[in-house]
Amino acid sequence: MINLIKNIKWIFVLYSLAAIVAMVLIGLAIGLRSVLGIFAAILMLVFVMGMGFKKKRKCGKPDYYNYKKRCGIPHLFLLEFYIFF
Repeated sequence: MINLIKNIKWIFVLYSLAAIVAMVLIGLAIGLRSVLGIFAAILMLVFVMGMGFKKKRKCGKPDYYNYKKRCGIPHLFLLEFYIFF
């Protein structure tokens, strides 16, 4: 059990939580009948899921020696965010 806790990839947990927040915002915007809010939340969801899949593809390669260098650094999210925009 402790071994499972050590192997958690926290960046993917953050991406999944951000996607959940975007889905909740879609429901909230539908409830408020805000068309602009619906489109903004959908765009947020597409962006967050796209970033997560991009990170997964980059980290999924079987290069075990450079894994921490590529996937374990939390500030990579901010770096990719600035490069994307």
